[in-house]
Amino acid sequence: MMLTRYLNTDLDIESKTNLGALTDDLSRRKWVVLHSGQHDDGVWRASFEHLWNSEAGPEQAISGMLEVLERLPGHLKTIWNAGQKRDFNIGVQAEQRPHAFGQTLSNELLARVASTGASISITVYAAPGCPD
Repeated sequence: MMLTRYLNTDLDIESKTNLGALTDDLSRRKWVVLHSGQHDDGVWRASFEHLWNSEAGPEQAISGMLEVLERLPGHLKTIWNAGQKRDFNIGVQAEQRPHAFGQTLSNELLARVASTGASISITVYAAPGCPD
């Protein structure tokens, strides 16, 4: 029987500024680019994850991503700061068991996230077999 579990953490960015240079830099650092480009509304959107983050919990995954983001060179930090949305999205796969599932993010991590201007969201995917 599968148990409710943490899947991974994605980093989602939306900006009126071209995200290409940031995307290129993060992909060279072994981040997976889930998608990146300009949409019909003129907004640039990019989603990333890091290969190691599915084996860690959300605290470790976000902390590892922040280690890179906090050290971005000036021109990439400018692109990062121009983003209207900078969100660490924690993915959870729901199952029938256990009755409750929890994850904790430390005060220190929350302060680091806030200092970068980013947010944290949680996406819970329904258990297989649940009606839509």
